[in-house]
Amino acid sequence: MSYVSEIEGSVLPADDEEPPPPRRRPRLVVGLAVALAIAVVVAAVFALRLYRTEHLGAGQAGARDVVERYTSALDRHSLDGVHSVTLDQASFTEAESFRSPMLGPFTRGDREAFFARLFAADLRLRSSGSASVVGDGPYRVAVRQTVHYLAAGIDVEEDGMSLFTVVDLPAGPRISEHVWWRLPRPPMPSMAWID
Repeated sequence: MSYVSEIEGSVLPADDEEPPPPRRRPRLVVGLAVALAIAVVVAAVFALRLYRTEHLGAGQAGARDVVERYTSALDRHSLDGVHSVTLDQASFTEAESFRSPMLGPFTRGDREAFFARLFAADLRLRSSGSASVVGDGPYRVAVRQTVHYLAAGIDVEEDGMSLFTVVDLPAGPRISEHVWWRLPRPPMPSMAWID
């Protein structure tokens, strides 16, 4: 058996030698790590905003759903369907500007007569965008829509915004007001001139 009788070495550098400089990460690696952390935080913020935007509360989802049923009832020419989702005193107004309505506001009797005339003109109402809902009751719902009808034998198609006020009742949400806002014509000149 052999034994080591003497071990020679040093743990510390000799007094006359300088210690090696500490090893530093390259600046590029540090910069990329910081950029990645910022990107993750920004993505998380956007994901949270999207989640909150797309996930309506129960009341807001109910308001959106009642507007969809109302639009469907008008498109099917169903006054009973319209009555099932509106208040008896609900109003309808059509305007190019909010200060001066062109038609209405119509309440129950006048509204029924107006809708009957629209149904006779082969009214077709389609939502061309998703509904935006704000408020905690009453709710304000805005949805871009296209309306089609026949006037004096001429096919008419108009783009506009439907603006609804929806209230909560024990029987469920009901529409108290519908304003059809015809979108203004673009300023001159425009592609609307091309025929």
